[in-house]
Amino acid sequence: MAIRKDWYNPLLNITISNVYWRLSPTEGICGGISGITYTLEGFHNKVQANTNGYVIDRVIKSFIPIFTGSGSTDIIKQIYNHAKTLPFFSGSTDE
Repeated sequence: MAIRKDWYNPLLNITISNVYWRLSPTEGICGGISGITYTLEGFHNKVQANTNGYVIDRVIKSFIPIFTGSGSTDIIKQIYNHAKTLPFFSGSTDE
């Protein structure tokens, strides 16, 4: 599971199209029922992500997960759904 989103670097004034954002396998998820902090890493493409290539950027965010009721889904899906609500990932697409 991952999302794709263009990434802009203001220092270099460049945009990289369709950056592949995935949950970090080393810094990924921390927390519990009262709050989850997660790290998404951006790569040039899926191949770079799957071979632990160069990380373009990291985004660390937090939210309160839902573990019961109709809003309850697996935590990974909740993380990606939360990320897509953030301004940084506005317009992102599922991979």
